[in-house]
Amino acid sequence: MPKPSLKDIAVQLGKNRKAGNVKAKKLLNRQPRNHEEAILAAAESSLDQQKNRY
Repeated sequence: MPKPSLKDIAVQLGKNRKAGNVKAKKLLNRQPRNHEEAILAAAESSLDQQKNRY
């Protein structure tokens, strides 16, 4: 797949694109995390990565 140019990307700026997770929920039979859980998981992962560096 070719890498998009800045010109190709600039055309998309300011456009509202609708996306959903209905298909993923149906195929994977899972519910996404709520906002709070997602933020906490990201923070915990970041802390774990920092611990493993040193």
